[in-house]
Amino acid sequence: MLDKKDYRTINISEKSAYIEKNEGIVNLYHGEQQPLSTEEILLNINNASVDLLSYENTFQGKIHIERNETKDLFNWITTETNENSPSIVLLVGNAGYGKSVVLKDLFSLLNSNNIPSLGIKADKILNISSIKDIETELNLKDDIFSIFQSLSKTKTCAFIIDQIDALSLSLSSSRHAINSYDRLIKQLESLPNVRIIISCRTYDLDYDASLRAYKKNKVINLSLLEIEQVKSVLSDFKINIDEKNNRLIEFLRIPLHLNLFCKLKITKKFNDSISLQKLYDEIWIEFIEQSISIQSEKLIETLTLIAQKMNDHQQIVVDKRLFSLYYREVNFLLHNELLREYASDKMQFIHQTFFDYVYSRTFISSGKSATNWLCKIHQGLFIRSQTKQIFSYLRDLDHLVYINELKILITGVEYRFHLKLLLINDLGFYNNPTKQEKKFVLDCLIKDPLLLQVFLESIQSTEWFKFIISTNEFHALLYKNDHEIDWAITGLCIRIIEQSPQLVIDFLSQYKDKVNIIENTLIQIPDKEIHLSYSLYYDTISKWSNQTKSEYYYLEKVLLSDSNFVISELKKDFEENIIKIDKLSHDYIPGGYTGFKMYNDLFEKYPYKAIPYFLYVIERIIEVRQYESHYDICSDLAFYLYRPNPDNKEINEDNHIYDIVLYSIKHNIVNDNLKSRILCLLDSKHSNLIAIGIFYLLCNIEKEYVRAFNLFISNNFFRKTNASEILHYYSNELLSKLYPLLSNKEQKEINQAILSTKTLFYHWTYKDDYSEKKVYSNYLKTTYELVSMLPLTFLNEYKELKKIYQEGYRKYNKIENTPPQKVTMYSG
Repeated sequence: MLDKKDYRTINISEKSAYIEKNEGIVNLYHGEQQPLSTEEILLNINNASVDLLSYENTFQGKIHIERNETKDLFNWITTETNENSPSIVLLVGNAGYGKSVVLKDLFSLLNSNNIPSLGIKADKILNISSIKDIETELNLKDDIFSIFQSLSKTKTCAFIIDQIDALSLSLSSSRHAINSYDRLIKQLESLPNVRIIISCRTYDLDYDASLRAYKKNKVINLSLLEIEQVKSVLSDFKINIDEKNNRLIEFLRIPLHLNLFCKLKITKKFNDSISLQKLYDEIWIEFIEQSISIQSEKLIETLTLIAQKMNDHQQIVVDKRLFSLYYREVNFLLHNELLREYASDKMQFIHQTFFDYVYSRTFISSGKSATNWLCKIHQGLFIRSQTKQIFSYLRDLDHLVYINELKILITGVEYRFHLKLLLINDLGFYNNPTKQEKKFVLDCLIKDPLLLQVFLESIQSTEWFKFIISTNEFHALLYKNDHEIDWAITGLCIRIIEQSPQLVIDFLSQYKDKVNIIENTLIQIPDKEIHLSYSLYYDTISKWSNQTKSEYYYLEKVLLSDSNFVISELKKDFEENIIKIDKLSHDYIPGGYTGFKMYNDLFEKYPYKAIPYFLYVIERIIEVRQYESHYDICSDLAFYLYRPNPDNKEINEDNHIYDIVLYSIKHNIVNDNLKSRILCLLDSKHSNLIAIGIFYLLCNIEKEYVRAFNLFISNNFFRKTNASEILHYYSNELLSKLYPLLSNKEQKEINQAILSTKTLFYHWTYKDDYSEKKVYSNYLKTTYELVSMLPLTFLNEYKELKKIYQEGYRKYNKIENTPPQKVTMYSG
């Protein structure tokens, strides 16, 4: 076996890729080295993080905005440190969202809190084939694994990789670099107390095989800037815009767009069609074509060479020394921040999207054909950005050539599908499609089922929506009974209903039999426009799915503006359900969890409207579940063996609706109308409805003691309280609180009412296997229990009550007022 091993001598100066792939076979002797002190390690990794530390994190070098994601990442690093916590987090966002700024701020925050950190900008370290190459590029005095192994013994430390997407197939053709980073991450992941933070573009995370494997980890999605933040930055730069131009404001919520917009010195009114390309057009005009100090032709030549060099090497970073003949031009571009310089003479465009723009613009200016160019190169993910920019630029420059090139690419078998998908997606985004583009869709897309579906999934503008729904082919699709097509149409309607609700509602109103599309679309309508859909909702609701209960998602939106509509629909749904449920079922509130949530939201937002409706529901439940009793009032099975909880304000099971009513009473969420509604329950013939009225008197005893007194002395009230445990419990509680508030005369009247229950008793006899006859009796039990509710200090004043208390105590021992029994049922 040993004879078959491939032994060779490795020179220490060689690249280490061979060593990394053959661990355990190759042994290197480095000689005795003194280990680095902690102070030396910290200084070394701080110096190695220079690219991230030097990254510009302000708008035009002046204004800095704190991002919430920086705090989220810091909290994750400092709090989630147990063994089961994930050790990797991804910061994900589209191009221009400010991922590098967040990580630069995070690095500074970690440093200020003495948390050891190494920050790498992966887009600056590309020409590598091993972990050793990374360490060499960073000028580290020890290997990264050993550094973190040493630091993590005593405290948490962080390893930050920014722009790992620069190594993906969409931006780099070589896989050596990303594989080396992947091996390094896997090594560090095994160390305790090491937190790994990686930033990545959304597209690359979804489509690059190596990066997609990281999706299993914790993900933090980077959000847009707040509108107020955008306005604040513009104000600081004294830039005024039309605040009614929502599209422009939304466009500027992307940090890159806002930064470029603030860069322009010439104020220009951008219309609704603003795009990143138009922003770059203005920058090109101002800084390149109108340059005074250097000829614009020389600047364009320099930019062309830099972009071509990046494209040739399929990297977004180039060596500045390669352009020594263009020293003045390069310095001009650096000074005006169209290029950025980093350590080791590396430079790149201000953003990867500007590289795409420059390459596309100079490509078109050279007179080349995009489709011919694509036929001659590898059509990998790297050229997607350039392809998109070339066609976008060509669309504005020479529309007929653009249409011809588009037709060649979409219909040609020699072009890869991901490029066709890219351009069809881009086509669907245009707000004002031209006649030629519409004809292209009719000629090349509609007749191909796959391409048509892709186009339907790409449409983002109302103009394209109006066009596509006017075609005969689209009408035929509606009745094709194809699940995927139906979902594509649903997705289209959902996207457009956010922009133009009436347009989509008018369209759907012509196809009321397409219920699945209608219900899934209406639940996505903007909250403020929900009223536009009432008619369509009424016309189709009877056919909506009972399984998904989309109706409740729709009503959630309506609730924000029209609570009466919601209550009306809930009542209809409840009535339909209550007459259908099984006698033994307790599923009174339809919809399960979504139904409970709807009722909870109603109470939270409109308690004074919710409680009257909840009382109605309780009344109907009791009415359906009632049974006659010998107490002259009705009992019910709905709240039998149920213990109310007046501190519960959430419905998680059907009976909890009773709790919510009691909660509102206890916490004084009761207006005059509701008070009258509750007090009317005292005249009910249903014991558990009377109990709600009793609870109101109990919670407001100081104000309502007269009403409580009159209730107790009339209609033999104490003879009825055993009709339900809930009524029994709260009546006893009320008696206990009421009695001390009464005058001597009133107390005597209550005493007589209590004594009238002496005739309420039963006795019975039976035999068993061990004795002849046993006699049982509950004589005096009801009366004794009522007397037990009175404060003992009052019993000495009323001898007859005291006598009953003593006799009852001997017979039944001490009696306390205990809450109703509670039975919990489990299923499954």
